[in-house]
Order: sequence, then C-alpha cells, then structure tokens
Amino acid sequence: MLRLVAALPSASNVSILAERYGADNGRVARIIISPTALAFLSFSALAWWFGARPA
Repeated sequence: MLRLVAALPSASNVSILAERYGADNGRVARIIISPTALAFLSFSALAWWFGARPA
C-alpha cells in the first residue's frame, strides 16, 4: 500500500491522511479535485492551442 500511496500526486496523500485522522474527507477531496480538473482542462487547451498531436 505504501508504494501505491507514494506513486500518487502529493495532493492525493492529503486525502488519505485526512481519512486516517478523521478530518472532513469529502471537503478535502473536493479541494483536491478542483485544481486537478482545472489543470487537466487548461493543459489540454494549451496543447490544442499550440498544435500538439499524439505521437
């Protein structure tokens, strides 16, 4: 399990720690997913804008 957690982005570790220590895991998950989704969308838009194509 530790190897899987270490492979996750650092923000995902926060969710696991929040669950372990009894914090509001739902709120933490929403805080994590928002910037992750925004980064995915903005990176995809920038790649499209600059004409990146799959290899």
